[in-house]
Amino acid sequence: MATTNSKSLSYVSNVHEFLQSEIYFDQTVHDEDNGLILPHIEDFAPSLSDADVLANLTAIYRSHSTSLIECIRFMKLKQFFHLISTFQGSLTAPVHKLFTDPCMARWVYQSDWETYKHILRLLSPLSSEAAPTSVLVALRHLADILPKTIQDNFNNVPFKILEAKLKPVKVFCNLIDRLLRVNEAAHAAGRILSHKPDRDLMRDDWKKYVKPQPIVERELACGSPLAKTILEVEIRELLNESTVAGDETTLEKWTKFLTRLPSRFPGVSARAFLYSMGAVESAALRDMTMNGGDSFGGWWVVRCWVDEFLRWQAERGGFMQHVDNTVRFNKLNSSSSSDDGNIIDDSGVSLHDHDNHLSNSGNVEMV
Repeated sequence: MATTNSKSLSYVSNVHEFLQSEIYFDQTVHDEDNGLILPHIEDFAPSLSDADVLANLTAIYRSHSTSLIECIRFMKLKQFFHLISTFQGSLTAPVHKLFTDPCMARWVYQSDWETYKHILRLLSPLSSEAAPTSVLVALRHLADILPKTIQDNFNNVPFKILEAKLKPVKVFCNLIDRLLRVNEAAHAAGRILSHKPDRDLMRDDWKKYVKPQPIVERELACGSPLAKTILEVEIRELLNESTVAGDETTLEKWTKFLTRLPSRFPGVSARAFLYSMGAVESAALRDMTMNGGDSFGGWWVVRCWVDEFLRWQAERGGFMQHVDNTVRFNKLNSSSSSDDGNIIDDSGVSLHDHDNHLSNSGNVEMV
């Protein structure tokens, strides 16, 4: 089979499309993980396909995808990449013929997206939890080389199948990059917010130099009274030591505040919320800069973390809610419909539910 033109593959990416149209703040949290569910293969397979071959491909692909998820759970990256490189060789001739049929592209796309959703559930706690440096380095390595690995190992299949493999993985790796940025920014912000003199200086400068009413009037088209209250009262309260209950850190207090914040503005799209948030943050920092606030450096670090965290929340929410509405093949390869089944909502599974394998792992298996 002819090799796919590598030049054309450089344009196989829907990351920009995803970021422009599919970001949402998902407020639903479910603690259970019901297992990997793949789309019904019969809805995509060519007409008159052998039922045994369909069942075999489904079983093999589910086993393969589950193994990939477990490799990430235990940070066995060498085994993860080995599974990818040997997948096609594990298929019998009839199963491989079905897998490489262009009609199966949408099934492959949706199956891979579901797999990456499960992996992202495992990794999501790292947005605010500490992790060994080896784990973070391994995830950076994964994000950097996974698309190229997929391309190299599936370069012999029809373009539609390769495209279906590449699109989900590129969005997934973009999210891993965002997750690592959030983790790094959280550590920097945490060091500042955990230091009482820094917090006190930030609170005092905010009270002296930041003018909530003019900011809301200039930067927010709605002129929200709630936004004014948040700037005038709640931000300062977040920096008061008395508001940190029990063993909860100031960073954890801020994280809860930020996670809930978008839901307090119902009807505002995620993109509009992020734009408005950025405008308000910039205006507050300008007030502080023009008045010579000594805590500007600390506020800038915290602002960077807030931006990264909220964008992670929105991009992750969109990834978990993603529904493939692309026209798909049915058994007659003639009619089309929107895919509406077998999409698992974000379960928010914590690594603590799995013995914290990833957070505590010091045995990262690299390539």
